[in-house]
Formats: sequence, structure tokens, C-alpha cells
Amino acid sequence: MSFINVEIKARCHNHSELEQILLDHQARYVGQDHQIDTYFKVPKGRMKLREGNIENSLLHYHRPNTEEAKTSTIAYYKTDPDQGLKDVLLGALEELVVVDKKRKIFFIDNVKFHLDEVKDLGTFMEIEAIDQEGTIGEAKLQEQCQYYIKLLGISSDDFIAVSYSDILLAHSKENWVKLASSNKQTDLNTALEIAANIAPSVQRELTFWLSINSNILTQKILFNLLDEEHQDIANPETTLAILNHNRDYVHLDNTDDFIAKRVILNMQKNYIPAFQQKITFINNYMDAASCSMEKAKDLYEQLTQDPNHSDEVKRWIQLASSPDETNRELALQTAGSIKEQLQAPIACWLLMQKSIVYRIELFELLDNAYQQLIEYTIDDRNLLPLNQNKSYLYFVRTDDAIAQKIILKLENLGKPAYSHKILFIKEYRMATGLGLKECKHIMDEILRPMASK
Repeated sequence: MSFINVEIKARCHNHSELEQILLDHQARYVGQDHQIDTYFKVPKGRMKLREGNIENSLLHYHRPNTEEAKTSTIAYYKTDPDQGLKDVLLGALEELVVVDKKRKIFFIDNVKFHLDEVKDLGTFMEIEAIDQEGTIGEAKLQEQCQYYIKLLGISSDDFIAVSYSDILLAHSKENWVKLASSNKQTDLNTALEIAANIAPSVQRELTFWLSINSNILTQKILFNLLDEEHQDIANPETTLAILNHNRDYVHLDNTDDFIAKRVILNMQKNYIPAFQQKITFINNYMDAASCSMEKAKDLYEQLTQDPNHSDEVKRWIQLASSPDETNRELALQTAGSIKEQLQAPIACWLLMQKSIVYRIELFELLDNAYQQLIEYTIDDRNLLPLNQNKSYLYFVRTDDAIAQKIILKLENLGKPAYSHKILFIKEYRMATGLGLKECKHIMDEILRPMASK
């Protein structure tokens, strides 16, 4: 039998509350099933044998790894609780992973609810809107899913994009690093989704991933997974960001044109000098908006008009532009009280920041429109493989915080592997005051595990 369903999976710590809501809405309680799901390696999709005291089945299905309600195409065969089928499958296919869970099952019409306690993972809930006869349609299934998400008060922050099997597979450090080092975006998304489950054991790997990532939302997730020691390593020295470095600059405040704002932010980020601003804006805007030169020129003239900031905003910009770290800290602390008036200056400050802490805090002060603008403006590099350069492997071989900072710095600079040793020794001597001989010895100690490979 084949059918489609639309489902969501979420972390959940209030099973008793959800159960009461379901019962209050006349849900039919089927019972608690102890399910052993054995997943097999197959060339396409996923295949699992479910063995339980209520449900027993062989399933093959295709389902995307997305957090929102997702549609699955399922081939389903109801089985008897018999070891014989499992023996046949294990004789022909390689076992991938086993998921052991206790599941409370409820139904309201065609919608199925699971309250799960998964061994080694914790507690979760699932909603499955099912169309077994092919008479409901995907749009209605999506609508049902969204209705019950709202009814049960499930936060999108708790949604899970991947299956229990994916989380268990990545539970070992080795498997997680393979996912995080993949060139496939789906693997990288999975690694990010499940990082919280094994964060204590992959602090160094998360630190490096953070250092090579340009996506602010991903940076925020990774940074929050680090302990204080590794947050300190991941936080580069704050650099001066001069918001008003050029009086002639075009103003984001004077336009609602999304493309114009992207062009302006990119010019801010790259410190285009005054004499180049006009031609740079016109050329970039013409390319991005596919418009005439006359329209781009007219828009530039409009954008060079002074936005007439209030005195309060001007004072804030002076603080944020100050070479004094205390003033910049004060600007960051006070931005929240007038953030509605500061969206454009905050966006500019963020783009000129190297400090991850500052970038995350400034990003959270922006409204949705400016957050989207920042995401579009930053160069969208693919996540680089964690093992792109053998020198990275040295980083995980040392507990020396100074050495870790230097290696991360070299990785960020994109220096080739052959130059790492001399640069490391130079940086380490400057940081510690040790002699050349001692620094060479430390570098050799870091390199030795690799030499034996």
C-alpha cells in the first residue's frame, strides 16, 4: 500500500500537557507502543522495519529534511511480529541504525499524533496528517498540520528537520564530522540541526566551523553551542567600525528600494572612496535592477540627501564610531532603546564588524526586513568542509588556547599549508615570548599525530 502524509517532528518536554489537549479534543488513544525501528542502507530513500506491540510494518519512504511540515511518499507493508522477515532483510541489506522508542499514539480523524520517548535522545512529538485513500490532497493535509501545530502550541524553534535515525547516526563525533565536512548542503544542514545533541564533544570542530562561516544565522547557532572557553577563542579582537567615515555617503534611510539598500551596504562594507561612489552605485544598481542609467542617476541624487538624523541618533553614531572601546560598548548597550531609528546605522556597523559577539548582538537588533537585507548582502559562501586543509587537523590535536587562536587566524587568512609552520612559530613567539627553539618544539608536537598517518 502506498500513500502520502504531511508531518512535523518537534522536541517536546510537556507530554502530559499535550496529551490532555488531545483528549480534550476527543482524540482516540490507541495505546503505548514499544517500537524498535531497524533502518537499512538502501540506494534511494529510507527503509525501516518496525517491530512493536501495536504496530509492525516494513516501510520505504522519501522525505525531505526540512523543519516545516514536510510531505512524505510512503510504501507500507503490514507485517506480523516475526523474526524471520528481519533475518531475511539483514541477510540481504546492511543495517544502518536502530531506533528504540516508546510511543503513545493518538488519532483525530485522519491525523495521527505521536508522543515519543526515544532512547539516548529524549522526548519528542510528531503530527502526521495521512491520506491513505488519495482523496484528501496535500493542501488539506498541510492545513491540518498547521491547525494542530497552533492548537498544541508547538514553537517553530522546536521543529526538527531530520529523523531520529539521522540524529543517532551523528551521535558519534566521527560521524558528525563527516556530515559537517560534506560538500552536500543537506548533510551540512543535518550536522547543524543535530549539533546541539553532541556539542560538548565537538567544541573545537564547532569553533572552526564558526570561523569559516559567513552566514549570520548559522554563526549565531554555532556560537551559542560553544562553552565560554571556546566562545573566547572564536571571538576575534573587535575592530573599529566607523559608521560616518564619509559625509558624502549615500543613505539607506532615504529609500525603501531593497536593491538600492543592498548596493549601498556592499559599498559601505568595501569602503568605496567618495570619488568612486557615484559611478559604483550607478553601475551596480543598473546591473542588479536591470534599469536605465538615467533612473540609477536620479536615484543616486535622491540618496545623497542628508537624512537629518535626530540629535539622539547622531549622539549614538558618535559613540558607535568612537575609537574608544568603552564608547562602542555603550552604543551597543543603548541601541535597543532607539533601535527603530537606528536600523540603517546598525546594519552598516554590523557589516564592518569582525567580532562574532558584536555581529550576533547587532543582528538581533534589526527588524526582519533589515535581517533579510543583511543575509542577501553578505557574500553567500558555501560552508567550507571542516577538513578542507590538513592544517585544520592540527587544531584538534592541542589544548593550547594560544595555539588554537593562531591556527584559526591562519585558516581565516587562507594561508597555504606550506606557509603554516613558519607563520605559526612567528605568531606563537610574539604571543608567548618563548624562544624559537621552544616554539618549534610545540609546533612539532602538534604536527606529530599527522606525521604518523
